[in-house]
Amino acid sequence: MALGKRLVLPEAQIAAGEAAAENAAGEAVPVWAQQINETTVAQIQQALADAKSAAGGADLTIEQTAAAVKAVLERAAKIRSAIIAADQIMRARANAQSSIVAQDAEVTAKIWVTAGDELVCPLCRNLGGSMVGAKGQFMTDGGAVSGPPLHVMCRCWLAYVRGTEKIPSEAPD
Repeated sequence: MALGKRLVLPEAQIAAGEAAAENAAGEAVPVWAQQINETTVAQIQQALADAKSAAGGADLTIEQTAAAVKAVLERAAKIRSAIIAADQIMRARANAQSSIVAQDAEVTAKIWVTAGDELVCPLCRNLGGSMVGAKGQFMTDGGAVSGPPLHVMCRCWLAYVRGTEKIPSEAPD
């Protein structure tokens, strides 16, 4: 089945959606911060579990606990701002693209595209190739989403389909 022409947006159109992206970024910052904090907590928990395992399962001393937590926080201090900046850029770009595409009546569907490598998370891997109508929602374990990014540092994007063909609610097998 032919899906119609793929829509490629010129940089000028991406830039035109900047105001909408800024508004969406302002609303989403608390969610992003929570996700990044949850990641740091998980890393601390893993570091403590690893330290306890290295100690033969014995309870950790205050010094061992502090050393394990310090290592995670030092790493976070070095990369956290870069992660936040890259993540916000991806989210703003996706929102700007979505705002522009919403104005194009010829767009009939959107397809979830992953980076297609071993770093793709299980959540995104399950969505990869899924297709919904232009205004449709992708179903996740956490509910419906309009598109990527699904999580902090998500590398997925949407491909858009133009055309008059009937588009199935899901990608063909």
